[in-house]
Amino acid sequence: MAEAPQKAMQWDFEESALGKLPKGWSADKTGDGEGSVWMIVDDSTAPEGAKVLAQTADSPDQMFNVCVADEMPFKDGEISVSFKAVKGKTDQGGGLVWRY
Repeated sequence: MAEAPQKAMQWDFEESALGKLPKGWSADKTGDGEGSVWMIVDDSTAPEGAKVLAQTADSPDQMFNVCVADEMPFKDGEISVSFKAVKGKTDQGGGLVWRY
């Protein structure tokens, strides 16, 4: 017997408080030093809604900032993310972390 399909999950941050990490998310980093300050900010250029999750701290070289959804209750599926690099010169990127 096949498992019942999971319902779609989608996050938006329109109900989240500005200046705070959204409920159900945790910040982490690789490397040493200050960094990985994540919070909800207004972005009028966002394609849907104005509130977005942003990494707001400058970080030293050799550090990658990570923000993780605390619960990810699925085994198989599709996942996508949209991001925008707003400053920096090296390692301007973003994406998904799996099996964190």
